[in-house]
Amino acid sequence: MSKELKPCPFCEGEASPLTTERTEFWSCEIECFGCSATIRRIAQAKSTAEILATKAWNTRAAQITQEEAQAAFKGLTHYQAWRSSDYETEECKMPNPKDMTKWIDIALKSLKSAGAE
Repeated sequence: MSKELKPCPFCEGEASPLTTERTEFWSCEIECFGCSATIRRIAQAKSTAEILATKAWNTRAAQITQEEAQAAFKGLTHYQAWRSSDYETEECKMPNPKDMTKWIDIALKSLKSAGAE
């Protein structure tokens, strides 16, 4: 394995890879020595299995502030209430499109950091 592994995301412990050959594929499993957190990826080529497992192990959630998360949750909850109502009221008006863009950007930032494409 050519890429260095990050510490365990749960206990900060050291992790180690184990790559094994199966009948028709390769399996790479990365396990934490501290808490036994494990991730496994399977591929037809050994190097592909190792790359996929390393990428998955090293992926971390987005670092957003609590205030950003609360604002996005509040805004998206408001949007859901607006979408489910048949008419606008003083309490439930269409959200500002700029705010919607901000909430979506926060959600996308979180997904990208988690490895979603």
